[in-house]
Amino acid sequence: MPRLVHSLWFISAGRLATKSQWRSSDISGSAELTADIVHRNKKTANYQFREAKHILSTTNCKVKHGFTLLEIVLALFLILAIIVMLLSASGTLVSSRSSNLRSVAAKIQSREIETLRKMSFDSLPATGSFADADLSKLPQGSATQTLSSYQSSPDIKLVTIQVTWVENNATKSLSEDTLIYKNGLK
Repeated sequence: MPRLVHSLWFISAGRLATKSQWRSSDISGSAELTADIVHRNKKTANYQFREAKHILSTTNCKVKHGFTLLEIVLALFLILAIIVMLLSASGTLVSSRSSNLRSVAAKIQSREIETLRKMSFDSLPATGSFADADLSKLPQGSATQTLSSYQSSPDIKLVTIQVTWVENNATKSLSEDTLIYKNGLK
């Protein structure tokens, strides 16, 4: 009977392969004897492969698919943080735009008041609207001035400058009052 010198078992690509080395001097007998040895080796190999497969399937070394609870919580936290930053940035932009429009309206008012103060008291214009270059910066912007006597005094005029514009489908206005004296500032 031939002697098995060395036998290695390889599991490769899901199938079992054998590699045997025999001493040529120990091989004696017919092809049936060699076939019988190979057949027994294959049976042993199949049994060992099934046993290894069973051990692997029952251990905790299984590949797990999906995300852990910690990964999901961290991802949700990051998404919420990004959403909060975007919403606060958009709120800041809306507030900044509103503030800029109010600044333009205040600039128009100040410029018109200074123009009226530079005029002589007798040449002050009548009540009505006036034009300004910065009105084009306000959406649907308009400006009016109202001149009236202050406390029934012919020497003092009450000037009211009102600038209106539309912002977010709502009419906004800014109003400023000043007094102009016949003899100027004293």
